[in-house]
Amino acid sequence: MGGIMQRGTGTSLSAAARLAALASTLVLVSLAAPANAAPVGSLPPITDPAPFGCLPATPGDTVGGRYLVCTNDPSSSDPAQREPYLEELTRLTELAVAGDQIHIAMYNWWYRKVDQPTYDYSEMYDFTHALIDAADRGVGVHIALDEHSDPDHYADIDVPGLAQPWDELSVAANVDFVSCGETTATDSLCLQTPGNDSAIQHNKLFLFRLGGTKHVLVSSANLGAPGMGDQYQNLVGIRDDVRLYDFFADYYRRLVDNDWDGWTTAADRRSNGDANPFTGVVETRGYVYPHPKPEDTVANILGKVQSCPSSGDRKIWLAEPSIKNSRLTANDNQLLDLLTSLVNLGCGVKIITKSVDDPADPDDVFSTLTSTGAEVVTVSCLHSKYIIVDAVSNGMNGGDPGSREYVWTGSSNLGPGSAWSSANSNVWVEQHDVVRAYVSNFTAIWNRNYAGEPDPSCT
Repeated sequence: MGGIMQRGTGTSLSAAARLAALASTLVLVSLAAPANAAPVGSLPPITDPAPFGCLPATPGDTVGGRYLVCTNDPSSSDPAQREPYLEELTRLTELAVAGDQIHIAMYNWWYRKVDQPTYDYSEMYDFTHALIDAADRGVGVHIALDEHSDPDHYADIDVPGLAQPWDELSVAANVDFVSCGETTATDSLCLQTPGNDSAIQHNKLFLFRLGGTKHVLVSSANLGAPGMGDQYQNLVGIRDDVRLYDFFADYYRRLVDNDWDGWTTAADRRSNGDANPFTGVVETRGYVYPHPKPEDTVANILGKVQSCPSSGDRKIWLAEPSIKNSRLTANDNQLLDLLTSLVNLGCGVKIITKSVDDPADPDDVFSTLTSTGAEVVTVSCLHSKYIIVDAVSNGMNGGDPGSREYVWTGSSNLGPGSAWSSANSNVWVEQHDVVRAYVSNFTAIWNRNYAGEPDPSCT
């Protein structure tokens, strides 16, 4: 483990300067919709917001918006479009001064693989070294990294002459580094499901406490190539939601201490956030994993939908790269039957997934999904993980059904491991502008692939 963080002296920012700097982290990046005509059956053209880049989802709020949504375009040569979240993470890190805190739980983190000799990892290098520099100036930098990022264990990232982030972060004097999956005296297994110590630490979780401002960011993206820029990814950030931040900070502590004490049920492993001060409404809920069986969060979320009236733009859209038959059919076909019932309700169920079959299952996942009546397209470079609901639905806490729109997103795949074995983190965000940003992104990816041609972004 790296040495305990030593407090140093940092440059102080005035309150006004800090607010101005925070505002600068929320950058609206515009990208026109594809110019070519959409095929029959595609979704309506994109007008607003832009489908790719980082943008404040609520630009009317103080200091640029309570929420941040980042999605990327693998076909772009512009790093701000291919890897927009890296720039945002680096900016937040560079804002940190002595006494601030950064916590990161990550699955994969490397500069490049052996078979990627020309990959440009400069943005990743800048972020990694911004963290080391922050720790050296007195910021508490805490990193929990799965052993899949250790080049001593995985030959495909053991690049001769290249020090990977694991090599640099694990020896950085002032970075509090924990490896997940190791069992040496200084390392931690991190959270595991009882009886299953082979599960992975699959989080893509970032927590920033900058002065009195707290940021929670969850993402689909690992910090490694391929993936950051070569695949579709998404990230959502929530600022100044103290209850949500504290929930995930407690999870991080439990993660590195391998301590579920007091969090034994699925209900213990989720928490509402604070009410949005601009609306007075609770719009967020955090989820951490693994959950004890048979609790299936996705089934619970989809099961809240009561109807999809013809009035309004009703939809149940899923972007999930890894869908397993064993998850669809678990609990007596719970998810599979739910998807079928949502189609029968007229909910406009659309699914984007990465592969057409499950190597671990003899059945064809694509056929299983289409058997529900849902429209399904496959995208070979999809890594985004989110569900969009716009329907008459019960709320996150139950209650009377009403017209609701929300997004559920984070690091979880739609397989049994993400539900019941591995460490993951997700959020529910029930906020119109956040949903609009995800609808725009889904529409762009769908329209690029609906005609059945290979996605030009997946090269």
